[in-house]
Amino acid sequence: MGGELDIIFLKEPFSSLGDEKRKLIEGSCRFFDFRAGQILIKKGELGTTVYFIIKGSCGVFIDESSGEMMIAKLFPGDFF
Repeated sequence: MGGELDIIFLKEPFSSLGDEKRKLIEGSCRFFDFRAGQILIKKGELGTTVYFIIKGSCGVFIDESSGEMMIAKLFPGDFF
């Protein structure tokens, strides 16, 4: 295969997929660039997209009475 998407096939549940299913996923992917601090999805929103981190990182935040708190940081190969 070889390409930017190879990283997503290193983790479960995608690592056990055969070439045919990997090609189906690859054919359905679109690439986006997001700037630092950009919100991708908010609590309560209906999610219709799977985001794969290919480059960079992404923080997961929750609202607390004292402000936003980061509860996770996602890196290349992670998805949500």
